Amino acid sequence: MTLTSLAVALFAILSTVAILKRIREVIRLKNSIKGIPVRIVLLSYRRTIANILYIPYICLGINYPWIHKFDDYERNGCTAHVIVSVTPCHATLYVADTEAIKEISTYRPKFPKRTETYRSMGLFGQNIVVSEGEEWKRQRKIAAPAFSEKNNKLVCTATVNIINELFQNIWGDKQEIIVEHGAHLTIPIALMVLSVAGFGNPMTWEADTTPPPGHKLTFAQCLHSVTNDVILNLTVPTWALGLTERLRTLRTANKELKEFILAVVEERRTKQKHDDRWDLLTNLIDASEADDNEYAKLSNSELVGNIFVYLVAGHETTAHGLCYTLGLLALHPEEQEKLHDHIKSVLGDRDPVYEDLNSLPRVLACFYESIRLFQPAIVIPRVAAQDTTFHVSSTKDDDDTTTAVTVPKGSDILAHSVGLHYNPKIWPEPEKFKPERFLGAWNRDAFFSFSSGPRACIGRKFGETEAVTVLAMLISRYKVEIKPEPQFANESFNERYNRIFKSNSMVTLTPDLVPLVFKRR
Repeated sequence: MTLTSLAVALFAILSTVAILKRIREVIRLKNSIKGIPVRIVLLSYRRTIANILYIPYICLGINYPWIHKFDDYERNGCTAHVIVSVTPCHATLYVADTEAIKEISTYRPKFPKRTETYRSMGLFGQNIVVSEGEEWKRQRKIAAPAFSEKNNKLVCTATVNIINELFQNIWGDKQEIIVEHGAHLTIPIALMVLSVAGFGNPMTWEADTTPPPGHKLTFAQCLHSVTNDVILNLTVPTWALGLTERLRTLRTANKELKEFILAVVEERRTKQKHDDRWDLLTNLIDASEADDNEYAKLSNSELVGNIFVYLVAGHETTAHGLCYTLGLLALHPEEQEKLHDHIKSVLGDRDPVYEDLNSLPRVLACFYESIRLFQPAIVIPRVAAQDTTFHVSSTKDDDDTTTAVTVPKGSDILAHSVGLHYNPKIWPEPEKFKPERFLGAWNRDAFFSFSSGPRACIGRKFGETEAVTVLAMLISRYKVEIKPEPQFANESFNERYNRIFKSNSMVTLTPDLVPLVFKRR
């Protein structure tokens, strides 16, 4: 036997031993899961390639939890299902059960966040998202007062000014405005609102394009680049940010946005009082340095890190939610007219003020129903700190029994918010757009668009204020329709719905293309 053939034989033997060992590990893990069938795939969702591709039995792809919604639960007969991956050998429990998700969200020591999943969100500095335990408690305690009623009022006022500028200076006297993608309207709106209410730095629709001395980009250009290419920021390694023109611009935007924010932080930290400012950054500084703050102050890096998270999470979630809402209203003209009449009955022909928002429940209901259908974060990941048993409900209408599902310590636990939102026992006809669901009594534990428990979205009221104000102003003055296109003239309602709302899971669920027409009323 030659040396080469001996090496090949040795490699084959070692490979076979490794494969048999892995098979035994997978079988042992599979047998440790009790109560429901287990599905086996080759690659864990933690593998990058497993998120890019969908190959049956190999990898499921990043859109799997969005595309399948409630299907796997109905197949299992209960509101949980488990996937075991071969490499790495790992169990992932998907849960769409109200009580189980409530337990996952409430008991942080039992179901901690897998912080490495969020590590890339620390790009600009330590923040509330990437922290856990006592550090998270400190960050949350300081950040919570920043989202004050005065900040919410600033959000409303800023939104009104931004939309009025759109009406007066951009749309003007046009009777019809074509928007090729709804997000091309809602993302700039959200970005401008966040610039004012988040940084205290007003932006306009016709922003200055001349960078200040010592900078290559303006503040607005930095914001646009960082938010538009947030996926690149979270996935491309630092050393690769010089490979293309777009990546080089992003690298410059990252550097200069951090410099802009740090300069503002330094300037505001030198002032003793900020009685005339209620933006998030100023509020964070004030809360951090308050006499009754028992925790260590936020460092400049932590202030920048938290503002970056609000920028990413806040602007994208609200912008996409508004885009979906406008598209749904365009596809459901009867609901749009109900909404228009409701807005007019409250506001008449005037602009909204913050005190009006509680009198516009149908506007909020339309937004809620949109983000129920198109949940921003399709799963909320946690990890089981110990062997865990959940009692999950049956999917059958006439069955109130529960199934005990046990998973071992170290398993990923995914609170599957999309599955929860498409559970027909909780939301009858879950695929239909019915804002009335949110106008009467409804199950608040089954609505997970802002998460729940101690880690619930800290900026919920900020986003709701912006969304209600934008919708109230747009729908009161314009009728929104889907842009007519000859090649789609004969499509059915369902075909149009699926085309308009084709989406992909990015940082949040993102619509591909929602072409709209706004017609002056």
